[in-house]
Amino acid sequence: MNEMNEKDATTPRQASTVILTRLQGGEVQVYLLKRSAGSGFMPGLYVFPGGTVEPQDRSYSFWLDHVDLDPTEMVQRFGREMGVKQMLAHAIAAVRETLEEAGVLLAAGKDLQAVESHLIRRIREGSGDGSSGFQQEVRKADLRLRISLLTPWAHWITPRVNSRRFDTRFFHCHIPEGQHCIPDFVEAVDGLWISPAQALEGNRTGRIPLSPPTLVTLFELHQCGGAEGLARRLRNGSWGEPRRPKIRFSEGRVLILLPWDPCYGEEGDDSDPIPQGRLVSLDEPFSRLVHREGLWHPACP
Repeated sequence: MNEMNEKDATTPRQASTVILTRLQGGEVQVYLLKRSAGSGFMPGLYVFPGGTVEPQDRSYSFWLDHVDLDPTEMVQRFGREMGVKQMLAHAIAAVRETLEEAGVLLAAGKDLQAVESHLIRRIREGSGDGSSGFQQEVRKADLRLRISLLTPWAHWITPRVNSRRFDTRFFHCHIPEGQHCIPDFVEAVDGLWISPAQALEGNRTGRIPLSPPTLVTLFELHQCGGAEGLARRLRNGSWGEPRRPKIRFSEGRVLILLPWDPCYGEEGDDSDPIPQGRLVSLDEPFSRLVHREGLWHPACP
C-alpha cells in the first residue's frame, strides 16, 4: 500500500481518490476509511480510498490493453482537461488504490473473486511489489480494469503551506454488486459504510473526524438529496475548477478558506487574521472550515 510521500513542497504529487457509494435500503451510503494515528498524512481522520499516481500507473501502452475504455471514450468520460496518458494514469491509480485500501477490485475477468482475494492477500501480507506487482498480476490474470465505473467529481490541490502537497482527482464510483469493502487494519484501522448526513453529524460530535476534502465532498453528496439527485450530478460529472484552499488564522485558530469564500481573493499575508465566522448546521452552505479541538467544522463569514 502506498504512503503519500512529498519531497518538494512547491510541486504537488499527482494523486487519485475514489468516492465509493452504494444504495442501502434506498439510501445513498459512502465508504470511509480511518487512517492510522501514526500515518504521515491526515492521521486519525476518516477519508476516501486514495493515493499517489505511481510510475507503473503511467505505463500507457500496457494499460491501454487492460482497460474497458479506448482513448476516445476516455476523453468523452473524463474530459479534455488532461491528456489521455495522464488521464489513464489517474484512472489506474484510482483502481489500484481502491483495491489496496478498500479491498475492492474494479475489473472484469475470469474467476474475478479468486483473483481479487489473491491480490488482497499478496498486498496485505507484504508479498506484492507495490504498483509494479499490481501490473504483473493484471497481466497474469488478463484482467480488464473497469475504469468506465469512474466519474469525475472534483479536483483538489493542497495548500502551499503543507509539507506534503497533492494534486488530486476525485472520482466517484458505485461499488459493483456482490463486492465488499475490507480495510487493511494497518494504514486504515477502520472502515464503515455510512450516509453523508450521518458522517457529517459524526464529525460534529467528534465520533467520525473528517479530513477537509472529505467533509466538503460529503456535504455535496448530502446536498444531492438521494439517489436521483446523485445520478443527475454524475450525468454532468466534471472536474470543475481546481480547488486550492487557503490557510488563514483567526483568534488563535486555523481556518481553511475554500475558493468560494468572500475573503478568499483578498490581498494580504496569509498570516493576517480574519474573522472566524459562524459555525453552520448540517444543511447550511459553508465556505470555510474552522479547526477546533482536533476537528474541522464548517463555517460561513
